Amino acid sequence: MKQLYKINLALIIIISLFACKKNPTVNPTPIPITNITVKDTDNNVYNVVKIGDRYWTTENARMKHFRNGDTISNLLRSSDWQYAKTPTDSAAWCIAGDIPNKNFGNLYNWYTITDVRQLAPKGYHVATTEDWNNLISTLTKDQECQELKSKHLWIEYDTDSLQDNRNKSLFTAVPAGFRTSVGGEFDFTFKAYFWAVATGSPNTPGYYILENTNNSINRNRTEYSKQETAGASVRFVRDN
Repeated sequence: MKQLYKINLALIIIISLFACKKNPTVNPTPIPITNITVKDTDNNVYNVVKIGDRYWTTENARMKHFRNGDTISNLLRSSDWQYAKTPTDSAAWCIAGDIPNKNFGNLYNWYTITDVRQLAPKGYHVATTEDWNNLISTLTKDQECQELKSKHLWIEYDTDSLQDNRNKSLFTAVPAGFRTSVGGEFDFTFKAYFWAVATGSPNTPGYYILENTNNSINRNRTEYSKQETAGASVRFVRDN
């Protein structure tokens, strides 16, 4: 009987160890609670904060449907993501870092951002370059990232998380990383990439980058059409 008990106990320990490896967890980051919220098509609720004269969502987009209810394709394999463009529907999303966690949200390709069915909840729009420039103008020079980044989830060389001005704006940027135009993922927990819709013409894919080791915000704009299949995070701004 004792021998059987020891065998069962050993099996339980082994199973528990494998379960832990199979289901990695990420410590949650406190999302600022505000007096304003907005609900998306999938009934996800986002807190909204006023920064300067504009109202921003404090969480990354995580809906799986457009405003009209149409489903956005969830592409998992790199090959599918790379060749997302089709004659009928090229919009796609994936889970940031392959870890289902509402703090990181989803990554969307550029086709999703510019789709006429609209990703943003009613009364809101995907942040534009003009919105981002306005946001940056409200921040302290050379401390922009510090005042936008969340106090948690950033790793490796992030030595400023305890400073008083960390997430001063309540924007709560999290390092959800990026999905390349050929489908590979990188920079998860190191950098945050946010799509920005150009206010001018042509509407070229571009994004703003927040890094773990840099307090200034980088702006990336590419003229290559393949960048449309890249994946980045999304924030919404309330319409005027």
